[in-house]
Amino acid sequence: MKKIIFIILIISSLQTIFAQPNYKVIDAFFKKHISKSGKIDYVFLKKNYIELDKTLLLFAQNPPQDAWHRNEKLAYWINVYNLQMLKIIVEHYPFQNMLDLYDGKLWQVKCVKIGTKTYCLDEIEHDIIRKELKEPRIHFAFFTGAKSSPILLNEAFTPANMNQHFETLTKRYIVSDNNQISERKIIVSPIFKWYESDFKEIITFINRYSTIKIQKDAEVVFAEYDWDLR
Repeated sequence: MKKIIFIILIISSLQTIFAQPNYKVIDAFFKKHISKSGKIDYVFLKKNYIELDKTLLLFAQNPPQDAWHRNEKLAYWINVYNLQMLKIIVEHYPFQNMLDLYDGKLWQVKCVKIGTKTYCLDEIEHDIIRKELKEPRIHFAFFTGAKSSPILLNEAFTPANMNQHFETLTKRYIVSDNNQISERKIIVSPIFKWYESDFKEIITFINRYSTIKIQKDAEVVFAEYDWDLR
């Protein structure tokens, strides 16, 4: 009897370690509410708020485990961040500017319940992803709700599609109107200034995705970030 109980406990423990949120359900949510171009119908989403809550609950009930590999952790936290940002926007919609929310400190509000812990968005971005997982392309996967933000992808991030989505979103943002690129001068999003330590050499990083080859000694100017709601 003791042996059976021991085996059951081992199986239960393994199920906890390897349990993942249902990414098929999460993917269906993104496809339903986000267009391929990243357009979001906040009025419709507000009417279907319960779907957003249920989708976030999939993460709350399946907290990340130390045994997960890097891409599993990245997929988990990117989806949590973007869904929580959507939730904040929908809760306050309509409004004009993202910095109008919580006196501009929405990233410091403890609002993300995962397991027994509650996180703020800054903790997810800086303490977990930037510090532990070290992925510079993450800055083009996070959705801030602002016009200058990278678009919100209409697919869930999964461990399998992680690199593909990173590459697609990074190139899409770099060649977008958020940046003006020429061989001798670039005017780029302040994302590259705020997180310069993540990108190392900004010009070298941008050249990986730009259709225009930038000279190494080109002038770098940082544009203003438009915080109006996208």
